[in-house]
Amino acid sequence: MSAQFQDVTLVHTSDVHLGSGYHCDEYLEKIVDVVQLSDVNGLLIAGDLFDHKEVSQQMVIDTFKKLGETNKPTVILPGNHDTLLTDSNFEFHLPSNIHILLKPEGESVLLADIGVNVWGKPVYDHTPAFRPLGETPNQTQGVWNIFMAHGMVVDSLENNLRSSPITIGDLTQADCDYVALGHVHAFRQILAGETIAYYPGTPSGIYEKTLIKVTFAAPKRVSVTRIDL
Repeated sequence: MSAQFQDVTLVHTSDVHLGSGYHCDEYLEKIVDVVQLSDVNGLLIAGDLFDHKEVSQQMVIDTFKKLGETNKPTVILPGNHDTLLTDSNFEFHLPSNIHILLKPEGESVLLADIGVNVWGKPVYDHTPAFRPLGETPNQTQGVWNIFMAHGMVVDSLENNLRSSPITIGDLTQADCDYVALGHVHAFRQILAGETIAYYPGTPSGIYEKTLIKVTFAAPKRVSVTRIDL
C-alpha cells in the first residue's frame, strides 16, 4: 500500500432475509440510516438480502429504491436464499449505485470513486461442492481489495457435509485486504493467518442485531467496528 490510497469506510451486512416471517423488514431502514452517516462511503451485502423467491415485486422495488436513495455504492452478493436475484427470468431495475455480482464463476466491480475493488462468487449451487473462495483473483493494483463470500467456514474439506464451505486455507491464501463473509447469523471474527475476515451477524430476526463498519486507512490498516442495532 502507499499514500495514494484514500481512507474508506464501508458498512458490511448480510442475512437481512427480507420477506421472512421472523426477520423484521424495518431493519432495512436501520441499515440505511448507518450507510447515510457522513463517514460511510458504501455498503456491502454479503448474501441473503431476500429470504425466498416469492418475495413480492413491491418489496423488491421498495428495497432497491431505499438502497438507491443513499447515493452510495452498494455491492450485493447473492446468497443461498437469494434465488430471486439469481433467477435469469426475473427482471428488475437497479439504481446506478447498486451492483449485483451475478456471474457464476465470480466477478469484480471496481468502485473507482472510492478506490475499492470488490470480488465475489454468487451462490447458485448451495451444496458441499460449491466453494465460494475456492478460486480467487489476484489483487487489483492501486485500490483496496475486498472479497465477498457467502458460506460456512470449516477447518478442512475432509468429511465435510456443509454446503458452500470456506476453508481456513481458502481464507489464509486470499489475496485481499478484507473478506466480507455472510451466512452465519452472529458477529464473528475468523482467524486465518493475516487475513482479516468477519461475519457481521444479522440486522434482524431472533438473534443479536449487528452489522459492521470497516475502515481502510493508508498505508495498510483495516479496522472493524461492531454496530449493535
